[in-house]
Amino acid sequence: MKKLMKLAVISAFLALGITVANASTNVVLATSFALSGFKQVDESTAAPVRITNRDIFADLNSSSNFTFGRSAQLVIVSRDDNGPVFVVRERSGTNITNTQISDVLSVTESDEVVARNGVRYAIITFHYNDNAGTSFDVSGFATLRHGRINGRGIGLLENKVISAAVQVSGTGTIGGSYAVLRGVVSAAGPKAEIED
Repeated sequence: MKKLMKLAVISAFLALGITVANASTNVVLATSFALSGFKQVDESTAAPVRITNRDIFADLNSSSNFTFGRSAQLVIVSRDDNGPVFVVRERSGTNITNTQISDVLSVTESDEVVARNGVRYAIITFHYNDNAGTSFDVSGFATLRHGRINGRGIGLLENKVISAAVQVSGTGTIGGSYAVLRGVVSAAGPKAEIED
């Protein structure tokens, strides 16, 4: 009986190992845009504008085929150490729906300068275009903090981005009108997740 129990436990661990080996590991950070600036109204008038996550969701709902609700959260996901992509995550009870929006919102990064204690520096650029008159390209100096992330069923992941703060500025269009923007894009709250 003891041998049978040991065999069952070993089989369970092997099955779990096979499942984890075939799955992808995602590192997820909640992301926040806080941009402000001015758009051109006419030849001699400028109007203040702002762009936050809520504004991005409203813009995507009105200009695209999206219907993001009140529970929408903007996250950036790195899958198996590949380049990050933006995803809108919505919860309904225990169900989670992830909608990738990388064709509308994307990020590029320069080479990183490595400092002490897991800190790195880079220039990061964010590209947004709803293809309906609102767009921006903002870039700036980023401080990236690396560390450990512990995920259920994953274990400890070493040397992953656990937070980022980017002071940005750039140009764009708001409703078809030229705009200049500045602000902060931040990411925090790291989570490690398994994706089948």
